[in-house]
This record gives sequence, structure tokens and C-alpha cells, in this order.
Amino acid sequence: MAHAKYFMLLEKKRWLAPIPAKPQKVLDLACGTGHIDFADANPSAEVIGVDIAPIQPKCRNPPSRQARTPKSNNSNNRHLKPGGWLEFQCIDGSLKCDDGTVPETSQFKEYDRLLRAAATAFGTPLEDPTGYAKWFEGAGFEGVTERVFKMPTNPWPKDPRLRLVGALEQENLTGNLEGISTRVFQKGLGWGADESSVFFAAVRKDIKNRRHHSYYPFYVVYGQKPLLTAT
Repeated sequence: MAHAKYFMLLEKKRWLAPIPAKPQKVLDLACGTGHIDFADANPSAEVIGVDIAPIQPKCRNPPSRQARTPKSNNSNNRHLKPGGWLEFQCIDGSLKCDDGTVPETSQFKEYDRLLRAAATAFGTPLEDPTGYAKWFEGAGFEGVTERVFKMPTNPWPKDPRLRLVGALEQENLTGNLEGISTRVFQKGLGWGADESSVFFAAVRKDIKNRRHHSYYPFYVVYGQKPLLTAT
């Protein structure tokens, strides 16, 4: 479902960086199943997908489509040859609304505030994607480009494509609310299981309210490692 959702959000694209034709080696960090599509579209490339757990179907992972569990995801820059491209894709986990339709009393809005506070207490702020472009520039990447897409949290948009994206995101949020939130609420905020369960039920109801035009910003940032200069 997430595979289809992001594909539709990016207007039927898996990546946005202007990589050259016939790439040779590609490393996909936190790959999910996306590396399979990349390998299918680029048969010239050896594509290595790295994720926290091997979730990919084995029948879809021949030698050019490897999936590995990482020991470290640090120092992306060293994995790039000069002229290579790096692209980050990630949700900014701060709920947005442009037209004032989400009231201050919304339980979904309160959930957003609490989740971000708990995540920050854990040292994993959900707003990190807003700083990706500066990270790229600080690391010396050239041609740094940032694009932000609005991912609806339910099927409120009139546009058919975004309505479908919103329907998929609503299913993701309502079906996985406890899995996303329970640990950070209980460990980060000290909530009990019963308190969390009652609150999540109210949040789930609010998420489905199509009068509330909320969305999450989805960031895509890419840049190119400089070419070596002759000395």
C-alpha cells in the first residue's frame, strides 16, 4: 500500500534526481520495496536495497536486486563516486492545514503535538526533513534541489490522484496508529495502555473527518557529489 501511495504522490515516479542513463551501482537505504522497481527500470544497474528487516519477496530479488539488513547507514557521501547523485525522501511529521479547517480542538492535532514532543524527547525529531537541503549543502553537494509534496491524511482533495493518496494514507494511519505511537507515548510521555487506547480511538475518528483538510509535507531532496578536478 505504501509502495502505491508514494508512487502516486510523486506523479508515478520513484525518484526525481536526474541520474544519467544506464546507471551501474545504486544503493537504496531504507528501501522497503522501492529498489525492486528501480532495478526493473534500470537493468544496467546493480541495485542494493538496505532496510532494518528483510521484508522483500524473495522471488523478486535476483542477484541484481539485493536486500540487506544494515549495520550502519552513516556517511552516505563516501558511497558515492564523483558525479554521483544522492536523494532523500521523507515525511515531515508535522501536521499541516492551509485553510483552517482543522480546529484547535481536533484530537488529531493534539496527537500531532504529543507525537512530535515524544519523538523529540527520544532524540528523533519528526521535522528533520525540513533541514535536508542544508545538510546536503553543508556536505558539499552541488545542484541541491528540494521539492515538497502535500500528502493528504484522508480522501478530502477534489483531485482524483490526491484523493487516492489520501485514502491510502488514511488506511495507513488508522490501521497502524498503535504501532506508530504506543511506544513513544508510553515511554516518552508516561502514558498507560488504557489511556493511550482511548485517545487513539478519538484520533482515529478525527483522521477520517473529510471536513478537516490536513496533510503531511513529503520532502524530496537531491544533490550531486562534485566531480574531481584535475590538479
